[in-house]
Amino acid sequence: ITTFAQVDRYSNQIANGLARLGVGRQERVGYYGKNSDYHPQIMAGVNKLNAVLVPVNWRLAPPEVQYVMDNADVKVLIVGREFAGLVET
Repeated sequence: ITTFAQVDRYSNQIANGLARLGVGRQERVGYYGKNSDYHPQIMAGVNKLNAVLVPVNWRLAPPEVQYVMDNADVKVLIVGREFAGLVET
């Protein structure tokens, strides 16, 4: 069970990490992964920066993922562990 205090703490860590990567207000942060316990924490962290979360469907092929990222002008992509091998750094 994840408490609200834990979600707040983890989302602060996510927001701080994204800020260190240069994410600012209204910039896009992509999320490429399946729904998980981390999803609400990622959403809250992105919201704390006043940034925009761009969910990327995990069923898309890598060229389609790239199209979504380019079209949405995604600055940072958060990738689920199971998809790490499909995304170039």
